Amino acid sequence: MLRNSIQIPVTQVRVGMYVAELDRSWRDTPFLLQGFRIADDDEIETLKKTCAQVTIDPTHSAPGSYEHLSDLHVVTKKFEALAWLQRLRSRFGKFEEASSEIAKEREAAGLIPKNVVPNLYGDMKPIEAEIKHAEEVYQSTDATLELITRQVADGEKVNLDRLGEAVENMVESAIANPDALLWVARIRAEDAATYAHGVKVAIYLLQLGRHLGFPPEQLANLGAIGLLLDLGKIKVDRDLLLKQGKLTSSEFMRVKMHVELGLKTLDESGNVASDVREGIAQHHERLDGSGYPNGLAGPMISIYGRMAAVADSFAALTSMRPYAPPLPAYDALKVLYAQVGTHYHAPLVEQFVQAIGVFPAGSLVELTSGEVATVLAHNRVRRLEPRVLVLTDTEKKSIHEPLPLDLLLQPKAADGSDIKIVRGLPTGAYGLDLRQFYFK
Repeated sequence: MLRNSIQIPVTQVRVGMYVAELDRSWRDTPFLLQGFRIADDDEIETLKKTCAQVTIDPTHSAPGSYEHLSDLHVVTKKFEALAWLQRLRSRFGKFEEASSEIAKEREAAGLIPKNVVPNLYGDMKPIEAEIKHAEEVYQSTDATLELITRQVADGEKVNLDRLGEAVENMVESAIANPDALLWVARIRAEDAATYAHGVKVAIYLLQLGRHLGFPPEQLANLGAIGLLLDLGKIKVDRDLLLKQGKLTSSEFMRVKMHVELGLKTLDESGNVASDVREGIAQHHERLDGSGYPNGLAGPMISIYGRMAAVADSFAALTSMRPYAPPLPAYDALKVLYAQVGTHYHAPLVEQFVQAIGVFPAGSLVELTSGEVATVLAHNRVRRLEPRVLVLTDTEKKSIHEPLPLDLLLQPKAADGSDIKIVRGLPTGAYGLDLRQFYFK
């Protein structure tokens, strides 16, 4: 059977599916082409008279032509992943540069505050030129967050000036090249001793805000929200935060207090921008009113609260937690999509995917060639065809010299087919340590 294909009963064939193989020789059928996309119901009826089973290739099938298969439990987990990726390709295959019309649409959809005039951003540097600066920014921000953590633990006021300097540096790097900070955060995530959840959330918020066109001063507010939204957890019993089993009702109530504890700490430290305070206060609120601390719903939740909810949840899903291992970014986005309209603002989730990519910089991915690669940087023209660094051969064995590959240029596999990403992989898959391949 062909790679990334699956055999299904002919009764489940639909218009738009690409038939790659039959259960008999092509010479014994009325079909002239060895491999074709189903064009109409007549071709389906001919197939039913000819075959019992066919092999479908989702990478050449029309988006949506195979969605019914997962409901019938006739596809493998890998095929389900391919189907979802195809649906994303149909939606996010091309990157649209911001324009005044797009800005108006985003404002109307509640994606940009009415008092914000959106900026148009382009990459000022390639990732290779920004990576060293991004590393310095990350380390400095991590150190600042560690200092703030100690200050809160000791009952001191938060050094807001130091925080402001760290955020300004993050904004500068994010504007220069948004993938660089993402790459550094992804690599540093493998070293738990130097990694902070808040830094990761801040980077995701900066990515989203930059993509939407937020000007630098608003980007700074987003960065501050990310760094500070879990500040109150410092005052929560650490045993509760590290508990592996399910929290009791009373334990959960104590954990939920971290929002109010964090806001109180900030209020005692000095003036905090209203947008920052709002984002922190609402990052656990949900559209259907099921969140906390105030059970806000729908338009009662500000754009900053909705953005923080998406970035915080994604960061948590892709990080090691006491009760669950990290998900690949690809699977974490599927979780967010499953909860749009109830927990998360659907337009924001879609914009978030466009901002960071289905496979963010630093993600491990498997290619249709069978090789494993890590994403280096996104192509702004097609977000699902990034630049990657191939790390293994087709048998998943590490290669001596990693191979850079730009999927936008449609490189070919040994069988002549286009090389694409087939799925995301978890951290450490096939024993790969991304720190070995860090930019020099």
